[in-house]
Amino acid sequence: MRQSHHRRAVEVQLGEAARQQKARGIHVMALCPGVTAPGAQQAGDVPAWLVQTPEEVAREALTALAARKGPVVVSGRGNSVLTSVARLLPRSAVLSVLAR
Repeated sequence: MRQSHHRRAVEVQLGEAARQQKARGIHVMALCPGVTAPGAQQAGDVPAWLVQTPEEVAREALTALAARKGPVVVSGRGNSVLTSVARLLPRSAVLSVLAR
């Protein structure tokens, strides 16, 4: 899980850096979809309410892109809530939960 967290941080930083190209008419959005599984497939030990289908992620991404949202978009209501809560907690607490 830790590797995934670091990769996501890099993706977010790249999205934010590319967002600086807005003055040139370029729109960039970093999408953080969370756990995605096709159809009724289970996603291991992740609660079902956090799992999205690829179609749900794509629909939300296209809607956000059309609305020029960003620089970072977290898809799924559950993922958005968890991300917001994680921002309120100390980084060490978040990292310890992710390491489990």
